[in-house]
Amino acid sequence: MTILRREVARQTARALAEESARAKAAIDYEVTLRERNRLAANLHDTILQTVTGIAFQLKVCQTWKQDGRMAAEPATAGEREADRHLGVARRMVEHAADQLRGTVWSLRSLPTDGRSFSAALEELVERAAAGHSARIGLDVDPGADGVPAYVAGNLLLAVQEALHNALHHAGPAAVEVTVTTRQGGGVAIEIGDDGAGFELGRQAGPRQGHFGLAGMQKRGERLGGTLEIDTAPGRGTRVRIEVPAEAFAGLSARGVYE
Repeated sequence: MTILRREVARQTARALAEESARAKAAIDYEVTLRERNRLAANLHDTILQTVTGIAFQLKVCQTWKQDGRMAAEPATAGEREADRHLGVARRMVEHAADQLRGTVWSLRSLPTDGRSFSAALEELVERAAAGHSARIGLDVDPGADGVPAYVAGNLLLAVQEALHNALHHAGPAAVEVTVTTRQGGGVAIEIGDDGAGFELGRQAGPRQGHFGLAGMQKRGERLGGTLEIDTAPGRGTRVRIEVPAEAFAGLSARGVYE
């Protein structure tokens, strides 16, 4: 009986610890969501507006110079050089504005009430593909729409990071995102590309200012799941994130997509 009581006490303590971890993860998700939205709004209302305004002013200056010169004498070599630099500055600022818009969108791309997980993924993939020649495929098991909000949010952030890495660093022709539900519960997401690949263990990390893989690893651990990366130079990369059913326990009553 003593052994049985000890085992029951151990199992109870373990269940309580897991429940506490899940509750903390849900709270962390809500805090992260609010902070990301606040940061996105600040960026949009300050830096993005300023950069967009500078781009407009440069465009007006360039147009005014070109229109004013039509009735004047031909441009001198110095004026042509100034025009060239003005055009370069305008393109640089417009590029910076596009990057900022992408950053603002990324910060606010977490799921919102009324959208299913699959719909949020579709929007994420569509936006990520804009401006890139790579084809991005998406295959989602309908059963994945039942995951709790904090699980869906963390998975979306992981997919977003994996797509960013593939499109900006691997030069793939195609990327495939596959979402499946596991037997007995749980969900798995795989992001595979046919790009350049890399040597595991030698990629840039937090010390070099790159937090993507470390962030994905942390998200997987937070959900009680696993992250696997299969890659090698010249043969693409496969990122797989699997979250067990236990991550959903006790949380289906709140924050579930309907």
